[in-house]
Amino acid sequence: MNKIASVDIKMKYRQPGNVVAYIFISFEVYKKRSKFFVIPNTNDANKILVNLPNEFSFRLENDSIYISAPRLEEVVEEIVDKLNNLGFIAVSEDNCSVKKRVYLAEALEFF
Repeated sequence: MNKIASVDIKMKYRQPGNVVAYIFISFEVYKKRSKFFVIPNTNDANKILVNLPNEFSFRLENDSIYISAPRLEEVVEEIVDKLNNLGFIAVSEDNCSVKKRVYLAEALEFF
């Protein structure tokens, strides 16, 4: 497994009174074949605040994104867009393509 990038994602969370606020979270992205493994690089309080697991994974297949955990669709789409912009992956340019469809997949194991 090789580390391919570190990316910062602006994540939203709700404050009291249903006020939406944002915090930047840094992620380390690793790749093994077609699988990507992501580790949030932040403290436990921030992970709880934005409801992030300690690690999660996803894979790309035919411009579709398969995610290993629920509620991470927006985060993974942001990571995929950033990796595409950095030139680490190539995805379809069409915003209406299958790429934007996110599917929950089996848990991919970190090793």
